[in-house]
Amino acid sequence: AVDPAAGRAVATATVTADGRLVLAARDLPPLPAGKCYQLWVIRRDSPVIASAGVVDVNSRGEVLHAVQVGAAGGPITAVALTDEPLGGSVESRGRKLLFGSTN
Repeated sequence: AVDPAAGRAVATATVTADGRLVLAARDLPPLPAGKCYQLWVIRRDSPVIASAGVVDVNSRGEVLHAVQVGAAGGPITAVALTDEPLGGSVESRGRKLLFGSTN
C-alpha cells in the first residue's frame, strides 16, 4: 500500500508467458460513490503508463482481474492501482493506492 486509504489491502500481479497480466487482491476497502478501482501498467518505453482496465471488486474486497497486455512498450516495470472516477480514466488522475515494481 502506498496510501493510507488502501487500508490493509494486499495484492500480487503476475505477467504470464502469453502476455496476460493477472491481479489478485484482497481487503480492498469500499470506495466512495462515483469512484472505481483502475489498474495501470508502467513500462520502460512508450507508452510508459497505460490502463489495464477498471477492476471489479466483490463485496469482500477481493479481486481477480486478468487482462491481455502484450509486449508493446517493452517489459512491464511496475503496476499501480488507483481510485478513479466511475468508469475509469484515460490518464491516471486518482490516488495511487497500491504500487508494486518488478524485480
